Amino acid sequence: MTKVQISSVITGYHVYKKKQPIGTVCKVLQDRSNVHDQESLVVLNSDSQTIGHVPAKPVTLKSTLNEILDIACSAIEIKCEIIGTPTLAFPPWVNNPNKPGAVIPCRYTIKIPATIAPDVKDIMCKHLGYDLVNDIVKFHEVFTPPTSPSHYPDSPDWKSMTP
Repeated sequence: MTKVQISSVITGYHVYKKKQPIGTVCKVLQDRSNVHDQESLVVLNSDSQTIGHVPAKPVTLKSTLNEILDIACSAIEIKCEIIGTPTLAFPPWVNNPNKPGAVIPCRYTIKIPATIAPDVKDIMCKHLGYDLVNDIVKFHEVFTPPTSPSHYPDSPDWKSMTP
């Protein structure tokens, strides 16, 4: 298995108000039943209560994770570790500057079979942008070049243990 970590936030704290201790690990699941957002990814605590969602804007993390899950949902696991206390939304996660809402700083961890790691890397570059991926993503494997045609080179940045 390959592990990918992404520093981000959980949105919706101002709605759910379910404060979790720092270090809490939550599940991330697709929520296709959400009538407001068919691509919704919900973050659940250990009691299966919704504490928030993977952010949709302005960074396309939600779309990225959905496409990764669509490759092989049963073989992929996404967890979310709380790394900070709830706070007012901050860039780039502010949807409305006049009413910023609240977010919870977190680290998403994606466990994927090593055989599809190059495909996941291509998806992340496509959605998030090569420069942004280098800034926020930490891969815990040394990769060979992607098996599919890609415009994104394998570089030492992908092998880095720090963002």
